[in-house]
Amino acid sequence: MIFQFKVTLMHMSPPVWRRLQVDSSMTFYQMHEIIQAAFDWDDYHLHAFMMKKSSGRNIHQIEIGSDDNDPWGFNMHDIYDEKEEKLSDWFLVEKDKAVYTYDFGDDWKHEILLEKIISPKEGVLYPHCVKAVQYAPEEDSRGELLEELYEVEEVDSKKLTAAVNKALSPFAKPVETNSDQMDINMKELFIKAKEFNALKPWDLFDNDEIFVVKDPLTSEYLFCSILGAMGEEFGMAVYIGPDGYQNLLKTMKEDIDTFELITEQRSILLSFVNRDELENEDYQLIKDNGMAFRGKKQWQQFRSFKPGFVPWVIEADEARLLTIAVEQAIEVIKEVENGLEIPYFTGDNPVIGRVPKTQGDKTQWNTTLLSPDRWKSQQPSPEEQQLLVPEMDIRRSLKYKKYDTPIEIDFFRVDTPVQEKPGERPYFPLMAVAIDQRSGQVIFQDLAEGQPEVGYYQNSFLMMMNQLERNPREVWLKSHTFHMLEPLLYELGTTVIEAERLPLTDEFKQYLAQMM
Repeated sequence: MIFQFKVTLMHMSPPVWRRLQVDSSMTFYQMHEIIQAAFDWDDYHLHAFMMKKSSGRNIHQIEIGSDDNDPWGFNMHDIYDEKEEKLSDWFLVEKDKAVYTYDFGDDWKHEILLEKIISPKEGVLYPHCVKAVQYAPEEDSRGELLEELYEVEEVDSKKLTAAVNKALSPFAKPVETNSDQMDINMKELFIKAKEFNALKPWDLFDNDEIFVVKDPLTSEYLFCSILGAMGEEFGMAVYIGPDGYQNLLKTMKEDIDTFELITEQRSILLSFVNRDELENEDYQLIKDNGMAFRGKKQWQQFRSFKPGFVPWVIEADEARLLTIAVEQAIEVIKEVENGLEIPYFTGDNPVIGRVPKTQGDKTQWNTTLLSPDRWKSQQPSPEEQQLLVPEMDIRRSLKYKKYDTPIEIDFFRVDTPVQEKPGERPYFPLMAVAIDQRSGQVIFQDLAEGQPEVGYYQNSFLMMMNQLERNPREVWLKSHTFHMLEPLLYELGTTVIEAERLPLTDEFKQYLAQMM
């Protein structure tokens, strides 16, 4: 598998970072070499990795490096050998992270955040830099930086990304793709799904009778909801990991916006549909795997849901996860037929779970009652947001007069999918909007291109101020938006009102939907 990391040089303004895709089997020492090349360091000094989060849990005092870092044995914790430890030993789920420190004198700290786990692509050499932003400072320049002598250049991100990939070229090599594994996964998935369908589990389960399956590879929890009790849609939805758990809770709310739910969801869906409901890709997949179906609601269809993207065909690892979920669902269904009771899911009560225990090459599964503390402990704690805009721009904005009327500010996905390249998964663009509460007038709007970075929120706010030539005195926004803007709003001295709903923004969304 391929790990996509965002490696950020901490405490820098403007931000300095690299988005790197690397082989998950790489050692930490090899990752050290990659970071050195990607940030144009010269490897003159000592370095070390400190794991901060693994398998979704915050951890402390886990150092991965070399004994050279501590020749006198002063460390109060064990040092794992960076030439032995693999990235896949510690980075297990999305949002796991570590801090790589280079030069204990200048103390250049790099946050390594696992953004996603993907399958290798044919023709791509790894490691591969997807995007690079800003040059790193020169070696031994911390003193200059502290004395504010460090000058920031305007950098063409595309040219810098190309330069980083050139620096990575000595390490780059093809990684075996898993197209054959995808075929195996899909064949097995079709067979298991057919067995699942024959059991007609919707006759036994209500939609809110959830059970959990623990993935033996990543230790993530898969929240399984059997569909069909209402006699409309038949199949099973599988919500993946901490994000999927939150999505599942949202689906239980009566007033949830359907489009918002789809664009935020992290799940996989198995559906049994009619032949005329299949897309061409669905039918071709069935044909390629030598399968055939007859009758109403018998044709298998698989969909992947990822935040910000259009529902799409599933990837290899998603096929693996769905196969495991369906496999274990069959066992749960059989136990329910023999009297096992599935409690209604509230988010706070114990849930029936299928848990693996691996010994050697064999995996044994057990049915048990799981406490919600198990997956709640995997919920990432809110990260402290950094200031991601130049301080010079903030100082310029502070000179503006105050905008005295409260302003509603929101960021939301627009229901107009964009596909930048043929065959590429389309995404829903992110829109920024600001509305004057007194007049109801839209005073600012902006549509992001592509999948924007976190810095888009703060940059959009500055764009609004520059356009209005005003500094807002009071803003109303939702908690997620506040989290993204908090350090900037603090610098500006803006009064913040957090609200669950923004009525003027909701009206604007409805108007926008009608126009589209």
